[in-house]
Amino acid sequence: MDNKNLIPKNYIKKLFGEKVKSNKVFVDWFSGNISFPTKRTDNKMINWDGVFERIFMHENVIEIENGKILKISEQQNYVDLKDGIDRLDRENITQAIFDRIKNYNWTKKDKFDCSELYTVTIGEKGKVTNVIMTEY
Repeated sequence: MDNKNLIPKNYIKKLFGEKVKSNKVFVDWFSGNISFPTKRTDNKMINWDGVFERIFMHENVIEIENGKILKISEQQNYVDLKDGIDRLDRENITQAIFDRIKNYNWTKKDKFDCSELYTVTIGEKGKVTNVIMTEY
């Protein structure tokens, strides 16, 4: 059975009401960026949160404000820095970050708990520049 048969033909009208024009909806309430992988033979995923977000080396980014496209651009999400952390090396990245965090100049040790989540900022030279406890 095709799932399309389960959706009534007037579903879009029931959902969006008067916003429907010629069977289309102008999403004027949306502002933000939508990105998707660029079709390239050398493109590959460099990060995945395990659920939703996947980041690719090369992505197309559509910037939208109030439903209108402001800009479409290609984004390069990976730069190989000399003496920086190689984010493509899955085997050693955890150890590389841990080594830098271990040697980070912690100023308020009593404010941190090892069971919490942290946001680690790695600066332009591949060094840890900031560590904060992440708010959920």
